[in-house]
Amino acid sequence: GISSIVGAVINIAINMLLISQIGLYAASISTAVSFMVIALYRAYDLNKVLSIKYDVKNIIIGMSAFFISGALLMFNIWWLSIISFIISIIYNVAYNIKFFKKLINMVKSKTKK
Repeated sequence: GISSIVGAVINIAINMLLISQIGLYAASISTAVSFMVIALYRAYDLNKVLSIKYDVKNIIIGMSAFFISGALLMFNIWWLSIISFIISIIYNVAYNIKFFKKLINMVKSKTKK
């Protein structure tokens, strides 16, 4: 559909602009940006049909963690890779803590029976 075409055009444009400057990192950046544009467009389009409440704060935090981690990995320095990994772990644990609590409570309630 339209979102895929727009994503492909963005992907090609970013690649053409950045490959000569940063090499293969341009491919990962262009793919991430084009996927994000596709996801945002599809969310917007879907919201016309279904009323979906998005947690914009968590989306922004998640995208920020993703881009910061990715930027740190570009430098190819071991300690920045560790910081990137730590950021990813902290975000994922914080984002999924409610799920883990529900899961633990569910297991506890099943074992009590």
